[in-house]
Amino acid sequence: MPIVEARLAPMQPLSEAELQSAVSSLIGRLVMELSRFELNLDLCLRHLAGGSEPVLLNPLIERLSLKAKMDALREVIARRHAGEVDCLREFNSWYAVMDRIRAKRNAFIHGGWVFNYYEQEVTNLAPGLPGSVTRKETRYSLSTLEQELAGTEAAAREFIELRRRWGF
Repeated sequence: MPIVEARLAPMQPLSEAELQSAVSSLIGRLVMELSRFELNLDLCLRHLAGGSEPVLLNPLIERLSLKAKMDALREVIARRHAGEVDCLREFNSWYAVMDRIRAKRNAFIHGGWVFNYYEQEVTNLAPGLPGSVTRKETRYSLSTLEQELAGTEAAAREFIELRRRWGF
């Protein structure tokens, strides 16, 4: 569902406040979706480790970065489902998509944002100091942010489906 309602033709640009509100809403929803995914990942790792008191694993899991958690799950799935080619293919395909989303998440959370009202877009400045060769700038329109959100929601749903289908 688009954040900004359609306007009467001809299309009028959003005001500064409207653009900021729409972008903030989309980024907030994306961050919340990724937080839900990370909680599901944490619970999955705890479940796979088993034991009589799974809450004892919480301090270990909580210390891991999202990347480390995803990599740990990948290793566990590779061992647990070593003979299941379809499972490994589906999981690795999902992992590749979610790892790209994870990298964008880091830029979204740790980077900066610059609004360009004339172009009706926002630029994400990935972490790094201005002028740094590693600093990456990515421009987003509202529609591309909506696509990012939809892709994140789809990947999070696929994770749940993979867990159901393959029992992890």
